[in-house]
Amino acid sequence: MGGLFGGGSKTVGKEIRESDITEFYYTLSGPTNPPHYQRYHFNTEGGRVWFYHEKREGTRWPLQEEDITRSGKKELDEKQKGTLFACLKGGTVKARSEDLTSGGDGPWLYLYWKGDRGDVQAFSFASYEQRLAFEKFCGSLLSSTAYKESLPVPVYYVQSQQDSTVLVGVHVRILHSADGTALVTWWDPSHERRMTAQEIRKGGDSFSFTRIAKEGGQIYRFVPMTLELYRRNVKDHLIGKRDFDDEQSMIDAFLSEGE
Repeated sequence: MGGLFGGGSKTVGKEIRESDITEFYYTLSGPTNPPHYQRYHFNTEGGRVWFYHEKREGTRWPLQEEDITRSGKKELDEKQKGTLFACLKGGTVKARSEDLTSGGDGPWLYLYWKGDRGDVQAFSFASYEQRLAFEKFCGSLLSSTAYKESLPVPVYYVQSQQDSTVLVGVHVRILHSADGTALVTWWDPSHERRMTAQEIRKGGDSFSFTRIAKEGGQIYRFVPMTLELYRRNVKDHLIGKRDFDDEQSMIDAFLSEGE
């Protein structure tokens, strides 16, 4: 094996101890139609190990931070720390190079460790089986991690047969809890609404949810706002009863009020 800065590699579990590892990145991304992006990130903070996941969705490439539709963070327990290291053990790191991220969808793998000099970070699993074990492990963490979901539709028309006060939903976010409930938040558009949902149902770009019984059990339906919906069901209920020449102007106006 060559020297560390002479083109050689270092092995996790040998030259790189578990306590040396500070961060690990696993990223899948590609400009397919539609583009896709999924990242798993592990990092250490004061002796604690954290798992962060992030999914981006959209129509442009490359996808940006504002395209994040799902993200969450979870602290690993001792057993999970052991599972993570078992997946990485035997893997090797070598110096970064341009060809490592040219072409294909990845995964792009980087391991940061004490002594990497900011360069010897390009990681390879010891075997395909260990990569699969790592991906399965991340899947299990996802299922038990609270996460935030940002919806791609900027403005919704909101309906409820049990609640006549709802009308418009701007910047809708869903925070999913590990217990199966979810906190749905949005701007209406002058103030923020926060409701706990026990069930969320999706159909295309629309969705609905049932509020938990403790909060009333009402059902809410969110439909993408169109200019036709605005003029027919929303305009006359707003102060000023403003009209718009096109749909984008209407959406921009709601977004500016919800900032």
